[in-house]
Amino acid sequence: MKILYVYMDYPGVYQKYLQLSIDYIKTKCNIKILTYRFSHSSNYNIKSYGFLDYFQRLKYYLRISNSKSIDLQIFSKFDIIHIQHSYLFSKILPLLKLPSSKRPKIIITLRGGDTYVKPWVNSKWKDFYSKYGNEIDTFITVSEDQKKYLQKWGVNPSKITVIPVSFGFFSTSKPKYPNQNKLMLVSAFRMTWEKNIQGSIGLAVELKKNKIDFRWDIYGDGNDLGELYFTINKYNLENNVFVKGKIENEELKKRYQSYDFYVQLSISEALSASVLEAQSVGLPCIVSDAGGLPEAVIKNKTAIVYEDKDISTLASRVADLWLNREEYFDYSNSSIEFVNQNFTLEIERSKTIELYKKLVGLNI
Repeated sequence: MKILYVYMDYPGVYQKYLQLSIDYIKTKCNIKILTYRFSHSSNYNIKSYGFLDYFQRLKYYLRISNSKSIDLQIFSKFDIIHIQHSYLFSKILPLLKLPSSKRPKIIITLRGGDTYVKPWVNSKWKDFYSKYGNEIDTFITVSEDQKKYLQKWGVNPSKITVIPVSFGFFSTSKPKYPNQNKLMLVSAFRMTWEKNIQGSIGLAVELKKNKIDFRWDIYGDGNDLGELYFTINKYNLENNVFVKGKIENEELKKRYQSYDFYVQLSISEALSASVLEAQSVGLPCIVSDAGGLPEAVIKNKTAIVYEDKDISTLASRVADLWLNREEYFDYSNSSIEFVNQNFTLEIERSKTIELYKKLVGLNI
């Protein structure tokens, strides 16, 4: 069973969890890597072929080759083509003109935006799902909510496989008690509208109004970073909310230990690797009920889930849990147990390999 992973760029330093997942699956499968931009980590660099790709296209037009381009020629050597950067879907469209028995099986892993946002604003995505969605052998989503939403665009549920992302290897972290003198909050996300910056600042405003001594560190960057700075200043939160910028994933996970809650009040979210990583070190979460976030936690056991949109009630619940040391400890302990039982690399690898074997007709 030969498998090809397809990327534009190979996952970089800020995506170590993706590299870890790839390396771990490769210990059990024959996987090669193709990238469309140069990478020392890939087996095939399409950009680096240059003249060879031009020559391959010329041979195709002269009808002395069945492959239109170098990438299609490479694809034909594999049993499974797994598109990891979903916006590369156009690269495999020529394969869909072939009978299913005459081409590799095709898998496309979808990010949240590919399902919840892009089809609304980009006709290419909407057309792709409607015309080719049921020709793809399977799409991978990270949550049941994302799977349900994908069906809105005409994709049959039989063509969708749910494989949640993992936080890493089995966690050996110990449960913790909260800080006693100051409530310590942390968030880490791309600064986009989906992450609900206004909602987060609303919680900070309520905590300050309730005279809770707190510090909130927010990591990340993105197009809407200015909104975060603006709202912090607007509500005079400079002594409570701190913009920390981008940070490597491994360093961020080490810092989680010093906080009391991880906060993610997204408007749209397929799942959230950060929420899983936080729980893996015993950090309870405060999350919205958007998208697949409720699937990443256990309400009132590992996390406070913001459902009724009453921000003052949420702030009071956060303060109450922080002050109740024994209840907080139970949340911390349950957080570690929950992600260890559902979101380890071993579980992700097992589900992925099971899918590969099913597609090529091997016994599971």
